[in-house]
Amino acid sequence: MQSLQTYAQGLIFLVLGSSVIQVRTTNEAKPHIDFLVPQNLSNDLGKVDADSDIAFLPLKPPESNYKAGSEEPSLGAAAAFYDFSIGFVESSMSGGFPYELAVAASDGKTQDFDWQGNTRDYVNYGVALAVGIIFILVIPIAGCCFCCCRCCGRCGGRRVIKKAEDAGYGNPCGRRTALFLLLVPLVFAIAGTALMFQANESVSTSIQDFKDPGLNKLDDVSTFLKNFVKQAEPAILGKYNLTVDVLERDLENIGYLLGQPVKSMVLTESGLAKIYDQIIAIDKDGQNLLSHLKRQKDYKKDFVTESDTVKKEFDTSSFKTNLKNAISSISSFDVGKKYLAEMDAVDPEQLPDLDVAEATLQTILQSDVQSMVEKSRKALDDVPEKIQNETETTRKDILSELSDYSRDIQDVIKNIQQLRDDVLDNINFDEFKNESQDGLDTVITYDKHRWYAGLALAILSLLVELFLLLSIVMGVFGGDAYDLPEDRGSLSNCAGSLLLAGCVLTFIISWFLMFLTMLLFVISAPLNTVVCGPVKDLTIVDKLLNDYEIVDGKDGNGTWLGNQIFADQGVDLRLAQLLSDCGEGKTLYTALQLNQTNLVDLNELTNFQKSFDIDGELKKLNVDFSGTSLDNSELNDFLSKMSGIENTLNYNALKMVLEKNQASLTTKFLEDLQPYIDGLTNNKEKSDIELLQKEALEFDKKNEQLRIHVNNINENLDEMKAITTPTNSDSLADRCNKLTISLNDMNSTRISQIIRDAFTKGITDYTKRITKIFNQFVEALTKTITKEMGVCEPLYNIYDDLFVNGACTYALGSVIAFMCAMGMTSVFLLLTTCFSCNASKHLYRMHYAEDDDVHPSAPPMEHTLGQNSFSQVFNNKVYHSESTN
Repeated sequence: MQSLQTYAQGLIFLVLGSSVIQVRTTNEAKPHIDFLVPQNLSNDLGKVDADSDIAFLPLKPPESNYKAGSEEPSLGAAAAFYDFSIGFVESSMSGGFPYELAVAASDGKTQDFDWQGNTRDYVNYGVALAVGIIFILVIPIAGCCFCCCRCCGRCGGRRVIKKAEDAGYGNPCGRRTALFLLLVPLVFAIAGTALMFQANESVSTSIQDFKDPGLNKLDDVSTFLKNFVKQAEPAILGKYNLTVDVLERDLENIGYLLGQPVKSMVLTESGLAKIYDQIIAIDKDGQNLLSHLKRQKDYKKDFVTESDTVKKEFDTSSFKTNLKNAISSISSFDVGKKYLAEMDAVDPEQLPDLDVAEATLQTILQSDVQSMVEKSRKALDDVPEKIQNETETTRKDILSELSDYSRDIQDVIKNIQQLRDDVLDNINFDEFKNESQDGLDTVITYDKHRWYAGLALAILSLLVELFLLLSIVMGVFGGDAYDLPEDRGSLSNCAGSLLLAGCVLTFIISWFLMFLTMLLFVISAPLNTVVCGPVKDLTIVDKLLNDYEIVDGKDGNGTWLGNQIFADQGVDLRLAQLLSDCGEGKTLYTALQLNQTNLVDLNELTNFQKSFDIDGELKKLNVDFSGTSLDNSELNDFLSKMSGIENTLNYNALKMVLEKNQASLTTKFLEDLQPYIDGLTNNKEKSDIELLQKEALEFDKKNEQLRIHVNNINENLDEMKAITTPTNSDSLADRCNKLTISLNDMNSTRISQIIRDAFTKGITDYTKRITKIFNQFVEALTKTITKEMGVCEPLYNIYDDLFVNGACTYALGSVIAFMCAMGMTSVFLLLTTCFSCNASKHLYRMHYAEDDDVHPSAPPMEHTLGQNSFSQVFNNKVYHSESTN
C-alpha cells in the first residue's frame, strides 16, 4: 500500500510540479520596449493585446500513439451469440454478486454462512444445474432403451410391413416433411458446431492477445507519464512565461499606462481641458473675425464706387432737374426738398474704416495659440515621463521579487522531479510485464491441449452431423415416394442406415457434450459473477471495501481507496468513479479528487498574492509632484488683447453712415411721395408730381446693384457682431476675462494637489490591470490542471482493454460461448434422433408380412406389376429379395 500511495502522490505532483520546471526569471535580457507604445505579445500558447487581455490557446493533446484503446477485438457475426451466452450466464445468477458470502469468506466463517437463505437468490442457477443433471442422466437411459428396442426389432429394427403405405408409399408430402423436420434441428446443430470451432479458436486467441499485445499495453503507463511531463512543460511554462512578459511590459510602460490616464484625469477634473478648448475656440473666432474684416474692406470699396456712380447719374439726370422745378413751383413740396437735400449730402467716403481693427487683430493672431497651450500644459505633459523615471526603483523591486518567486518554484520543482524519479524506480512495469508473460507462456502451453480437445469435440460433432446430412442428401436423390418399399434402391436404403447409425452416435455425443457443458457452466457462471462482475462494475468493489470493509484500511470519514492514497485526509475516492472519470476524458486531478486533499491545494497554488504581494508593492509607488506649475503668461496676454478687440469695432457708426445711401433714400422718398400725391387738390400740380414719381421709380430701379453692396456690408457686420457680441451668450471680451480668471486660479499648490489625487486614483486602476494579468494566468492554470493536462483516458483504456474486454468479454466470454455452443449442439443433435426414426421408414427397403407371421412373403402381384413396373426395368436400382419366392 505504501508503494501505491507513493505512486499516486508522484502522479499528483507531476501535474503541478512539471508545469514550471523551466520558469524564465525576470533578469533575462529583453529588448527595450518604448513606454509610450505597449506592444502586443504572443507565443505558441497565447496572445496579449494592448489592454493586457490574454487569450490563452487550448492545450494541444500529446502526439504519442497509445497502444490501448486503439481497437477492440472483433467477433464478427458471432458477436450476437457471445452477447446471448454471457446474458444467459448472467441471468442464471440473477442474485448478483454474493456480498454476504464474500464477507464470510474474508472473515473465514463460511461454516456459519446461511447457505439455504442466500441460495434462494440463485434459483435460476440451481434450475439450470438440475436440468443439466437430468439431461445427463436421461440421455444414457434413453439411448439404452433405443438400442434395446432396435435389438428387439422395434424402432425400425425390423423392416417388415403389412402394406406399402406403412412405409410412406405414395405420400410425398410426408416424406418431404420428415426430411425437413430432420433438417431443421440438424442445421442448428451444425451452427452450434461452427460456433464451437469459432469459440475454441477465440479462447486461444484471447489468451495470446492478452499476452501480446495485451501486456504490451502496460507501456502506455510510461508513455502517459512521459507525455504528462512533455505536455505540462510547454503548457504551464509557456503560459507562465507569457504572463511574466506581460507583467514586464506593463511595468516598463508605466509612463503610458499610468501617466497618460493621470494626465487625462488632471485635465478633466481641473477643467483645464475645457479651458484650453475654449482658448483655441477664441483663436478660431479671431481668425473668422479677421476674415470678415478683410471682406469688409472689399465690400466698402464696391459700395463707394457704386455710390459715386449713382450720384453722378442723379446729378445729370432729368429727374433731378424736374425735382428742382417741382420744388420751386410747388411751395408745399417738402418731401422733395428733404429728398434733394439728403441726396446732395450723401458721401460714401464717410463710411468708417476698419483697417485699425484688422491690423490689431492680425497682430494678435500672428502668435501660435496652439503652441501657447502646449507651453501652458507642458508641466502636465511631463507627468508620464516623471512617473516613468521616479518609479524605476520600485519597479525593479517588483521584478526582483518576481525573480525570487520564480527561483522558489524552481527549488520546489527539483524536489518534485526527484519524487517523480523515485516513483518510477519503485514501480517496474517491465519486470511485472515479463513475469506476467512467463506465466501466460505456461497457460498457453496447457491451452494447446485444451484447443486440441475442443477441436476433437467439434470434429466428432461435425462427423455425426455430416452422417445425418449425407443421409438426407442420399434420401432426396435416392428415390421418391412412389417407389415401392421393397424396390427402394441401395442409395435410399443406405441413407436409412446412416440415419439410424447417426441416432446411436448422437446419444453418445450429446451426452458427452452436455456433460462438458455442465462442468463448464458450474465453473464459468460463478466465475463470471464473482470475478468479472466486479471487474465490469467497480461499484461492487467499492461496496465491498467501503460498506462491508472486507479489507482493513478504511479509517475515518474517507473511503478505502482514499485512505490508501491520501492517508487520514477523509477523501471520498472510489474505484468506479475514478475509472469513470478517466473514461470520460477527465484529468488526473479531477479523477483523483485532489481538490479534497491537502497534497495539492489549488487555491494555495493560485494565490499568487501570498508569495508575490503585487498590491503592496504597487502601493509603494511614489512620485513628487510638488512645485508643478503652469506657464500661462502668453495665454493671459493673448486673452487680454482679444478682450479689447471689440472696442475697435464701431458698429453703430457703420450702421448710421450705411443707412444714408441713395438707394435707401430713394425708397424712402417713394414711400413718402404717394401720400403727398393723394393729398394734392390742384390737378396740374398733381399731374406734375405723378410724372416726377415715375421718374423716381425709373431711377430707383438703377439702384439695385447699390442695394446688393449695402446688403453685403450689413450681413458681414451682423456676422462680425455675432462673433464679438452674440445675443444669447457671453461676449468675446467676457469669455476672455473669465478664461483669464480660470487660468490664474490654477496656481502651483492647486495643480500639484490635483495631480496627486489623480495619481492616487490612477494607481488603483493600474493595480487592477496588473492583478488582472495574474488572475488570467491563475484562471488558465486552473483550467489546464483540472480540464486539460493529464487526461487519464489512456489509463482507463489499459484497464478496459486488458481486464474488461480482454480477460472477461473476450477470454471468459469465449469460454462461455464455447460452453453454450456445446449445449446448443447437444440439444439439437438429440432432437434429430426423434426425426431420424420417422424419416428412416421413408428410406429403408422393406418386406411384407402376412398377418402375424414374422417371415416376409412375396408382395402381391398388384404391387409388383403396378403402375411403376415398367419404370423399374430402366431405373438404376438393384432389387434384392429376401423371399425364396
